[in-house]
Amino acid sequence: MSDASRRDFLKLTVVAGAAAGQAACSELVPQERIRPRPGPEERIKTACGACSAGCGLTVRKVGENAVQLEGLPGHPLNGGGLCPRGVAEIQNLYHPERLRGPMRAAGQRGSGRFQPIDWDTALGTVAEKAKGGGVLLGLGDVSAVERILLARIASASGWKLVQAATPLGQPPLEALRGALGSDEYSFDVAHSDCVLALGHDFLQASPSLAEAQRAALAVRTARPVRGRMIYAGPRLSVTAMYADRWIPVAPGGLAHLALSVAHAILADQARAALERFEAVSARATDFLAFRELVTQPALSPSKVGPELGIPERVILELASELLAWPRPLVMVDRADHDLQLAGMALNVLLGAVDREGGVVSRAPLNLPAELRAPQVETSDLPKSDQAQAVLLYGANPLYLWPSGEWSAALERAAFVASFGPFADESAAEAEILLPTSTALESRQLSLGHAMDGAALLTAGPAAVEKLYDTLEGPEALIRLAQKLGVELPWKDAGEYLSAFADAVGASELLEEGGFKVLATSRVHPAEAETPPTGAPVRLGAEELRGVKAAGGEGLSLEIYVPSAFNGGLGAHLPYLHGIAGTEGREAFRTLVVLHPKAAAEAEVKEAAPVYVQSPRGRIAGIARLSDAIRPDAVAIALGLGRRALGHWAEGHGANPLTLLSEDSRGYGGVGWRCCRVKVGRLA
Repeated sequence: MSDASRRDFLKLTVVAGAAAGQAACSELVPQERIRPRPGPEERIKTACGACSAGCGLTVRKVGENAVQLEGLPGHPLNGGGLCPRGVAEIQNLYHPERLRGPMRAAGQRGSGRFQPIDWDTALGTVAEKAKGGGVLLGLGDVSAVERILLARIASASGWKLVQAATPLGQPPLEALRGALGSDEYSFDVAHSDCVLALGHDFLQASPSLAEAQRAALAVRTARPVRGRMIYAGPRLSVTAMYADRWIPVAPGGLAHLALSVAHAILADQARAALERFEAVSARATDFLAFRELVTQPALSPSKVGPELGIPERVILELASELLAWPRPLVMVDRADHDLQLAGMALNVLLGAVDREGGVVSRAPLNLPAELRAPQVETSDLPKSDQAQAVLLYGANPLYLWPSGEWSAALERAAFVASFGPFADESAAEAEILLPTSTALESRQLSLGHAMDGAALLTAGPAAVEKLYDTLEGPEALIRLAQKLGVELPWKDAGEYLSAFADAVGASELLEEGGFKVLATSRVHPAEAETPPTGAPVRLGAEELRGVKAAGGEGLSLEIYVPSAFNGGLGAHLPYLHGIAGTEGREAFRTLVVLHPKAAAEAEVKEAAPVYVQSPRGRIAGIARLSDAIRPDAVAIALGLGRRALGHWAEGHGANPLTLLSEDSRGYGGVGWRCCRVKVGRLA
């Protein structure tokens, strides 16, 4: 057979095979849609829906096409800037592998084969399977208006809400609730003059990266005296590079460092700090127990310093710096329970709670009762034996929890449905796929708070018409509620969003786009001589008694989130791959960052294939040697290692979360920063 004949034969075979496959079972990715021709140009103001932060967005539109995304000038969060995920939202809109309409699994669930169905059938099936008890509703990084609607449906239907988002970069909810009785607090970085970030790489992992970066700039430039920033962690992160000082501490030793700093602060009465501590003790319910704990010799800098591999003077200098500034602030995220408690204890000790440039309460939204979320049972990991049906909304737990409770819950559930625009790992195991519209196709209304506690509303119209048979998230939920027989005050998403806008006097924003500051946080100025008043706080003395510096064989694993994949998301977008690292070779590859000393001991060279192994699992990557990491640590970025999500995600790199044991993944457990691993050469 000639070359020409062979090519013709192959073409005919492919066409015939595609036609037969389409007749039997529709693939997830149909033929590409032809875009309309350009036309008049306009700019649309709205909220960025790439995550739940609610930054302001300006969409440049030519004809029916969104062609450029920029931040909304003057917005309190992003001030005209835009993070990588926001910029990449245009690729979400035009992605060739988006779901084009509702689908049902063809054959056995999890086979990866689906056939199209209509919305009425899809939602009717979900409603039928989700009636009764034993329903788990997994939530990802969803907006406040979606969360409120989901909570109402769950409350009326007896469902249980389960969080399914990475804790890296998220507020320390458990410590805030434990110490202050509420998680409605923020770190007021912009008004602080001395920021200590304990393992919290907030310039690379925050709800709004643009706001975090603007706040860090304000520390340096907003006052006559240039403020200080200090970062403690195992690697020279983006925040550490921006900071004035990097204190290299292994992941499992950060809580121990915080308690040793507290020891040094309480021992230093010569700096006129005793009066402040007496005022704190009047407000903190277990201050005396905490003082007894942290003044023990085992937590002295002379003991802790050698355990952590840092000089004693570093801890003493850190304590002195925090005492020397009027507005010190200690930042932690949600990834480590012990570190949450220790960091919040330091803030209480420094008088940073309810104080400008400290831990400030968020301004109330003052919404009517029907627009507030009801109390619903919520957890961070499901109980797999109770899951008769699992509904996932913007959540992909099989990536963030590759094994354990979530995997068991999905396996045991008789029915699984997934809401989202793409077929990720968890959606591939579902029986029904319900594609929500992308952010640029949806009306936006974002309720949220700035880092200084101010309450904001950002809203705007859909930037473009829907490309496919999808529904806005709130519209899909309201239609599902109607199928379930749940009574809601609104007949559709338009009425629901209008109710929010009308309640705060901003109805025009749904059409015109823009933002409105609803209320500002009431905080005490740092210069006030009297301590802030408010509800008693607790320092978690009993919980902290068991905190020890991590040790053991192997290297401490540091899992971090690059800004391109904030939240562990975005691996399906080529633009984000292109900026995920500093060198082109890093795109689509998992780098294992090692100190040259650790590499020499493992007989590993630069760019060599390596494995990383824990008691839980093993992954492969490419070695990258760097002096900007402790010799006893290894760093791996989160975002790659996808088993689904399309051509640009599937099969590229490795997922470091497979190395974590179950007790290290729960937010209320020991955290995501206490795993020991071994690194070696791949044959």
